[in-house]
Amino acid sequence: MFRFALLLMALVVLPVIALAAELPLPRTVIEAGLRDPDCTLSFDEATVDLESPQELGSGLVLVEIPCWRAAYNFGSIFFAADPKAPDRARLLRFREWNGKKFEERTNLSGPSFDPKRKRLSSFHKGRGVGDCGSAGAWVWSGTEFRLQGYWLKVKCDGKNFDPEQEPRKWLVYPARR
Repeated sequence: MFRFALLLMALVVLPVIALAAELPLPRTVIEAGLRDPDCTLSFDEATVDLESPQELGSGLVLVEIPCWRAAYNFGSIFFAADPKAPDRARLLRFREWNGKKFEERTNLSGPSFDPKRKRLSSFHKGRGVGDCGSAGAWVWSGTEFRLQGYWLKVKCDGKNFDPEQEPRKWLVYPARR
């Protein structure tokens, strides 16, 4: 019986303890971020297979937490955290175009981070083939991510929407000159 109890503990309890130890932020911090009205994932769904935190400099790391999924898009929230004080991680905000003006949001669609340039990008497909939608780029200033560029293609016309390949086309911010 004692061996069975040890085996059960090894198979059930220890992986749960290991999972808790691997989280980059305390559960309470992650749960607070997941209260974003756009987030639909539970804590358990959001914390499966997390990416490793990325260095931002000055002792801070960038922590990405998935927060919603859809048919061909997904979104995440981000924290700037000091690994020595993860309970004080700060939920980051991003300026995004809402169709009429820029507003602050806490989640980005289809995000990717370039650690060399300290640049966070987003890409939201208007439909599955990706021929329309929105894209943004934010650069780390040392304290926050500042909007570098924002692109919007409303017309889903079968023609490729790729702001990386055509950075001046579909540009909303900064305004084209």
